[in-house]
Amino acid sequence: MSKAKNKEEIFIGMIKAGIFEIDDDGRIWRLAARNAWHTIKPVMRRRAEYQGCRHNYLVLQASIAGKKVIALAHRIIWIYLHSTIPVGLEINHKDGDRTNNNPANLELVTASENQKHSYRVTKTHHPNIGSKNPFSKLTEEGVKNIRTRAKEGERLMSIAKSYRVSYYTIWDVVSGRHWQHVKEAV
Repeated sequence: MSKAKNKEEIFIGMIKAGIFEIDDDGRIWRLAARNAWHTIKPVMRRRAEYQGCRHNYLVLQASIAGKKVIALAHRIIWIYLHSTIPVGLEINHKDGDRTNNNPANLELVTASENQKHSYRVTKTHHPNIGSKNPFSKLTEEGVKNIRTRAKEGERLMSIAKSYRVSYYTIWDVVSGRHWQHVKEAV
């Protein structure tokens, strides 16, 4: 069993033990907590999931044996209501709102179907490529410069150090594996 499934099963067990509750709208509530002696004590009912993921999914968090355990709320809801998620399938939010975990809004789809649905619903047909990607350390001009320097025989490791990126990033640029949208000057 993978780590992700183990985490989800931990939360399913906590729901069955009465620590969490899933309401009809797909919201997860904390009803109890374990103390240091592993005794379950009731707490004031409060929302348990929070937006803690960079992709805007709701997550659940618990501390098990002093370690933080985090899992995606929509997966826990699906597994609790329908059993396991078959290999090769994902949970899709039909309305495109990743915070709407209402059971009627969740469906099983393939990764390809999920991506196509996301493009169709959110109208994001083109991901942020090149320097528009917030994680990019390179620019289109930098890519042209890197390719020129490599053609002139400069070592890739030297180029990587000057741009403060890995050798493999430079290799991907020079080989054309990444940054294909940057065309060579004629």
